[in-house]
Amino acid sequence: MAAYQSEVSISMAAASSSKAAADAAFAICEEAVSRSKNDVVAFNAYVDAGNHGETDLRAEASAAASSARETASWFDSVSSELPTQLSGLFAELAANLRSSAVVIESDHSADEINSISDTSNSIRKSIFDECGSL
Repeated sequence: MAAYQSEVSISMAAASSSKAAADAAFAICEEAVSRSKNDVVAFNAYVDAGNHGETDLRAEASAAASSARETASWFDSVSSELPTQLSGLFAELAANLRSSAVVIESDHSADEINSISDTSNSIRKSIFDECGSL
C-alpha cells in the first residue's frame, strides 16, 4: 500500500509539473501572437509607404527594422523555456527577423521583401500551429 501511495504521489507531481510547463508555454505563445501582430503592422506600414511613394519611407523602414530586431530578441529570450520543436521555430523566426531588418535597411528588390515576408509568415504559421497543439 505504501508503494502504491508513493507511486501515485510521484505521478501526481509529474502531472502537475507537466501542466505548469504547458501553461507557461501557452502564455509565451499568446505573447508571441501579440508581438508578431505588432511586428507585422510595422512591416506593413513600411511596405505601404514604399508602395505609395511616401516621403517618410526611411522612417517607416527604420521602425520596421527596429521592430523586427526587438521581436527577434524577444523570441530568442524565451525560446529556452519551450518544448524543443517550438524552441527551434522561435529561433528560426528570430534569425529570419534579423535578416529582414538587414534587407529592409538596404537597397533591395520587391522580390527580396516578398520572399522574406513569405518566409516569416510560413514560420509564424508553424509556430501558431505548434502552439495550438499545446
